[in-house]
Amino acid sequence: MRGAEARHAAGAGPRLSFFPEHWSQGYALESARAVLHHARESLGLSRILAITTQDNEPSMRLLARLGFRFDRMIAFGSEELRLFVSDP
Repeated sequence: MRGAEARHAAGAGPRLSFFPEHWSQGYALESARAVLHHARESLGLSRILAITTQDNEPSMRLLARLGFRFDRMIAFGSEELRLFVSDP
């Protein structure tokens, strides 16, 4: 099982993933904004966490656009991941 699949199977929450032919078309930003809106408005969540692999620059740029800030590195099994936080 790959790292992202293992994290999803462990109950890490929603995961956004797109096929390469759909990259750089704004779908990730639009989808993530909708998920964040639902999490805050419908579910009443205030603090939202996100993780990325160390080399996933596009996801890190997306998180920055959404107002997330880098918090720290975390260990997940044998993998080191970047943890981002979004507080209202």
